[in-house]
Amino acid sequence: MENNAGVSFVLGDGYRPLVHIEDTTAIPLDPPILYETGFVWKKGKRISRAARRCITYVQRQIKAIENS
Repeated sequence: MENNAGVSFVLGDGYRPLVHIEDTTAIPLDPPILYETGFVWKKGKRISRAARRCITYVQRQIKAIENS
């Protein structure tokens, strides 16, 4: 039976703030799904300074999480 409801799959801890929205609930996956990700751009192209800062920021955040 359809009731015009949608379901979203949210990676990481991004779902946690959503449980504070009225009429919203979340179910964490147990055990959690581990996934590998990375940055991709066209070979031979230089990336912008902003893109480089973003990559550096993400790398530092990952290292901080791994070291905590």
